Amino acid sequence: IGTGESIPLRVTLREGDVPVTGANVTARVVGPKDGTGNILSREPQPSGVPNAMGDSLRSAAQAKLRLLMEDPKKAGLFLSQGRPLITLYDDGDASHGDQTASDGIYSANYGDTRTEGHFNFTFSVDGEAPANGRYLRTRTQSVFVRPKPAPEKTDMKFVDLDQSDGSVVATLHVIPLDAFGNYLGPDYLDYIHISSTQGQPVSDLKDNLDGSYQITYRLPSVDAKPVITFAVMGDTVRQAVPVSDDFPQWVLSLHAGVTVPHGSLETRFDPALAAGADLEFRLTSLLSLEAYVGHDRFKAISAGVDDFELTHASGLAKLTFSRDPLRLVVLGGAGAYWPKNASAQFGWNVGGGLQYWLRPKIGIEALYNYRRVDASAGDIEYSTITAGVRWRP
Repeated sequence: IGTGESIPLRVTLREGDVPVTGANVTARVVGPKDGTGNILSREPQPSGVPNAMGDSLRSAAQAKLRLLMEDPKKAGLFLSQGRPLITLYDDGDASHGDQTASDGIYSANYGDTRTEGHFNFTFSVDGEAPANGRYLRTRTQSVFVRPKPAPEKTDMKFVDLDQSDGSVVATLHVIPLDAFGNYLGPDYLDYIHISSTQGQPVSDLKDNLDGSYQITYRLPSVDAKPVITFAVMGDTVRQAVPVSDDFPQWVLSLHAGVTVPHGSLETRFDPALAAGADLEFRLTSLLSLEAYVGHDRFKAISAGVDDFELTHASGLAKLTFSRDPLRLVVLGGAGAYWPKNASAQFGWNVGGGLQYWLRPKIGIEALYNYRRVDASAGDIEYSTITAGVRWRP
C-alpha cells in the first residue's frame, strides 16, 4: 500500500460456521508522526560510530538511522500519534444504510495514509453470540505504507554535462518524492533502477543520504541523445534526455566575515567586518563567471581617526573541482573599488576555499581572498575571510 491509498479493514466473526451479527467492532489506529525517509533526508549526518548491537549494518543510510535513534535529543523525531477511532460495519447493518443479508463480515476503509511508516490497528469486538454468550475480543495488526514516487513531484535533472576525452560525461541527479512530498528513502538503492539507451555508467548509483540519488554516464558523443529511465520496483517513474542547455545555471550567494589588513593598512587599522553577495553563472560544472559586490571595513587603531571602509564590484572567474557535495574552488577577478570619500580605483583579487552542498539547492561556502587596490594615495592590501550560503534556483 502506498501513501494516499486506503487501507481496507475487515473483521470476520463466526461461531462455528454461523455468522455472528450485531457486534460492536472498532479499530484504534496509531500511525507515524513523520516518515523515516523524511527524517533521514532532512537531518544532518550525525557524528560518531553507531552501535550495531551485533548486527551487520548493510548501508550508510542504516548507520545514519541508528545514530539518530541512539541520540536522546532526536527521540521526538520518531514519535507515533493516535488517530480517530474507526467503526467497522456489517454488510447487513440496517442502521448504517445497508440492506444486504448479514454475513458476519465487518469492514471499513482507513484513508489517512499521507505519511510513510507502520500503521498499527488494534481491533476490538464487543458482542453476544447464541452459544458462547457475551464476549470481548482484541487483535492487533500492522500495515506498512510506503511512499510511491509521483512523476510530477520527482525532480530528475542533469547537474553536470561535460565533454571529456572525446566523449560526454553526464551526471544524473534524482530526488524521488510521492504525491505528498515524502522522500523515497534514503536506502532505496536495491529498489531503484536507472537505464540509458546509449552509453555506459561510469559509477554505481549513489545514495546521497538526503533523499537524492546520483549516477554518472559516459555517452558516446556530444550529439548523443539517449533516453535515461528512472524506475522504482519495476515501475517507470520518469524519463529524461541529457542536453547541453542544462547549463548555464545560476547560483546566488551571501557572504559575511572579517577583513585582515596588510602593509601600511595594518599599522593604522584593525580587522573588522567584510560582507558581500555574488551572482554566479555556471558555464560548465568546472568553470563559472561571477559578479561580486562587497563592502569591507577596518577599525581605526588611534582614537579620533575614522574607520576605513570601501565598497567594490568585481567580475570573477571561478573553477570548481569535484562533483561531490564537498568541493574545492579557486577564483580570481578584478573590478572597481570605492574607498570612503574617494573616487573609484582599480583593484583585483585571488582566492579559494571550500563548498559543501547540504542539499541539491542549498550549500555553504568558506572563502579566503587576497585583495589589492591600486589607489592614488598608495596601494591598499588586505585579505577577507568569509563564510556564505549558496542557493541554486
